[in-house]
Parts: sequence; structure tokens; C-alpha cells
Amino acid sequence: MGESDLAAQLIADGRAAMEKGRLVRARLLTTPLVEQAEQLPAEQRYGLWTLRAEIEITAQAPDQALSWAQRAHQMAPSHPWANHILAVVLRDLGRRDEALAAWRTALCHDPELDQAYQGLATTLARSGDFVNAEQVYSQWAERRPNDPTILLSRGLSLARACAYAEAEGCLAKACRHAQTASKARIALAWVLRRQGQLDAAATHLRAIPPSDREYPEARWVLASILLLQGNFRDGFAAFEARFQRGRALIRQTGLPLWDGKRSTLAGQRLLILQEQGIGDAFQMVRFAAPLAAAGAEVLWEASVSSAKVLAQAAGVARVVSPGEADQQADLCCPMMSLPFLLKADPANLPGGARYLAAPGSPPEVPFARADDALHIGLVWRGNPSHDDDAARSIPLPWLASLLRDPLTIKGRPVRWVSLQPSSNRPDYDPLVHSAWFTHDFGPTLNSFDQTAHLLESLDAVVSVDTAALHLSAALGRPTFGLLPFACDWRWAPQADQGSPWYPTLRLLRCSTPYQPETPSPWLATLKALRSALTGEGGL
Repeated sequence: MGESDLAAQLIADGRAAMEKGRLVRARLLTTPLVEQAEQLPAEQRYGLWTLRAEIEITAQAPDQALSWAQRAHQMAPSHPWANHILAVVLRDLGRRDEALAAWRTALCHDPELDQAYQGLATTLARSGDFVNAEQVYSQWAERRPNDPTILLSRGLSLARACAYAEAEGCLAKACRHAQTASKARIALAWVLRRQGQLDAAATHLRAIPPSDREYPEARWVLASILLLQGNFRDGFAAFEARFQRGRALIRQTGLPLWDGKRSTLAGQRLLILQEQGIGDAFQMVRFAAPLAAAGAEVLWEASVSSAKVLAQAAGVARVVSPGEADQQADLCCPMMSLPFLLKADPANLPGGARYLAAPGSPPEVPFARADDALHIGLVWRGNPSHDDDAARSIPLPWLASLLRDPLTIKGRPVRWVSLQPSSNRPDYDPLVHSAWFTHDFGPTLNSFDQTAHLLESLDAVVSVDTAALHLSAALGRPTFGLLPFACDWRWAPQADQGSPWYPTLRLLRCSTPYQPETPSPWLATLKALRSALTGEGGL
């Protein structure tokens, strides 16, 4: 075999290894060729550079992929695939505009390149440019009518744009093709859930058999629907699929997992592993009490900012930092598995109206009460990295009618207090909005023990779905939660607008699905909040 034939074989073997996910072997096979690349024929050199770029892209190493992609592009600047590979790397590096330009160049030279359409359209959609994304999908669909991959991808894009009827149409067609049926059913269930059609959504998810590779994802989505319907038994059982879907990452401790039997807890040190967000920890720490009652010494894993508050919960022997107690504990349990293992029931959740308290001695009341006013705290934005933050957060200008117009409750004037962290309020203009609040504690709140003391000094708290909502309600404060129409499973709609998790919490949910930059659902909800505050049963 000549050198050229050997190089061709190594490149072919390297590509086969990469396609099987054996990236280390793919690198090893092609590394000898890199050193002699200048002696290779141009076609093989181009194939080597693109292969090496694809290996690093698959390994999620875009910095390493860039030099290989650039070499391939320099050799063939008009080659569609070279432009596509370069675009993928640029996208992964956050260089969006350059990536879009490279994909457009690829399509100029090959209007049939599916991967370029896919990359261009999805990148536009994920950056919120749904109009141009839809134009790309339309052009792609003209070339391949009723292609299931296009129908699925286009349906997902339309769903992100909240064009629910159009998304349903595309996804329903994609459900008819075996190639895309399962993913399309999951996406369609998500769209139906967003519109409150929970039974129809569940039907699509249950149609995916356990043998299907998408089954864990379907179970995960089904869990949120069942929990919204108040079905805790089946919902939390399905929620355990978060581990099989590959997205719930639990720190490895080497400890055996608790089997859920209370009889196995006596005399055991049980380490509860940190999982998901701080609000989830405030919600789940209620289960420490029944664990301790069964004889366990409960070690609760938490971040520094929430540790002092969580330590106040009944049943928590000690709050530990991640990794601190791995050698001390006998068993471990992921935090979000507690409702499943303890067979949580909405009619009999542990904790009661107040199961947390602010740690230590209360500081001096941070505001004067000479005028007998009611002080109500407000949080209007959640964590911006949350997948659904656009739907659950409220732009501050939309709150103008609530905050600017005088409000009295039983003859007492209301004073609004800002609890919104200064690091997360891009819509706050001091020249305009400082007059809406009598006090602004956002710049000074650095830990949840500070926040807890402040919440306990307030007469009530109004919050969107974020950690402050959980904490205020767990402290037993009069709390009002502002929720989007498609709310999280934790806030399953109740006939009395209450919550089985928090007796002092009243939920006010938008009556129509979220639409980008459309204030009307929130305005109606804020009007309902005003009535809830001032009416019978309010403060």
C-alpha cells in the first residue's frame, strides 16, 4: 500500500471511529498525518482538516476546532462543507454573526445542503430572530416538502416563537414519520402544555414506548404534567427519569443510595445531595423532619448563601458544603428524589405554614413605621439563565399601574420595597423607578440569611417564580406569587388559588399563554393582585 493509500485509509478509519463516538481513537489515527500533511494530496489534506475539526466539535472543544476549520476553509473558501464546519465552530464560540455569514455562503454554493439550513435556522431561532428563521425554514421546506426533519425543526422554532397553532401543525405531521415521531411527540406535548391542554399532552407522551431512546425525556416531560394535575404518586415516579435523560448531574460520592425505606435510616448519617436551584432546596428541606423522625442524622448539602437558612429547618443536623461529608455519611439521596421516596401527598405535606426561620438575632427594622404603613416587598425578575425566564419574569415598566397609583389596605397606605438584586434588573432606571419604591434593598442583599430577616420584617411579599417566593412562603409570610399561564409544576393551579406546599401563599396566574413582549396577560394578573391585596381575605 502506497503512502497516499495509507493516508486515505487512516482518514477513513478516523472518520468511522468518530462516527462511533470513539474520539480518542479518531485523534490517534489521524495525528501521524498532521505531521506530514504538506506531503499529502490537496484532497486528502482537506479531508484531514475537516475531520479534525469535526472531532473537536463533537468533543465540545471549539477552541481546538477553530484552527482545523480555518485550515480547511483557507484551502477551499467556496466549498459548502468547509463553510458549514467553520460556521458550527464560530457558533460554538459565540461568534454568531460570523457563523450566520458562513452558513449563507455555504448555501450560495450548495442550495441543497441540509446541515447549513439547519444550522442557520436554529441559530437564528435560538437568538430570538424568529422572522428570519422562519424564512430559512420556508426556503428549506420548498426544496424538501414534508421532510420529517424539517417539520420537526421548524415546529420547534415556531414553538419558541409562541406561534403555537403553526407549531402544532408542523409537529403533528412530524409525528406521522417513524424517523421523528418520538421527538415530535415530546415537542408537541410541550406546545400543548403551554396552552393548558394537559390531557392531550400526556396522551402523546404515553404513546412513546419504554424501548424508545426518547423514553426518558418523555417521562421527564410527563412528570411535570402529572404534577400540575396534582398526581404526586405518578408524577414524582416519572420525575426520577431526570437521571436517565442525561441532564440531571449528581455529584459522585461513592456512597450507597438510600432505598426509600424508613426502616433503613435508624442510626444512619444520610447525606442529601444538592440538586437544581436554591428555591428547590427551600422547598425540599421540609422533608428533613420525617427523615430525622425515622432515626437518620440528616446532613444537608447546600451553597454558602443559603446554608444558614436551611440549617434552621427541623430535622437538619448539619448543613455541609459539597464534598465535605462524603467520608462521614453512610447513605446519600438526591434532594429532588425525596418526594418520591417519602411518597409525598398534596394533602399531607410536612412542614406546615412555617418551617424555616431567619437565622440569628433579628437586626434593627430597616425602615420606619411611623405612618402605620404596610410594607410589601417585590421581586419582579427571576434568574435570566432559566429556560423559561422570559415567560416568568415581568418587565418593570409593566408594573407601573400597581406601583405608581396609591394603594391602601384597610385604611393603611402601602409602601413598596424593592427586593430585586441589583445584578438582575436591566429594566431599572433610577431616574424613573426609584420613586416607585420607598426602600431599595437590592444592592445590599448578599445572602439568603439577610433576605430572610428582611422578609420577616415585611407585611407581605409579592414575587415571580424565583427563590424569594419559596423562601417567603417557607417563612410563613403572607406571600403572593405571580405566575405565567404555563407555570412550573410546583405551582399546580388550585381552585382556591392556594398551594399545597405553602399554606400562606396565594397564587395569581395569567389566564392566557405567554406571548413575547405582550403585557396584557400580566396586566390582568396585576389587576387581580390589587384586588387580592385589598379585598376580603387579603392583608
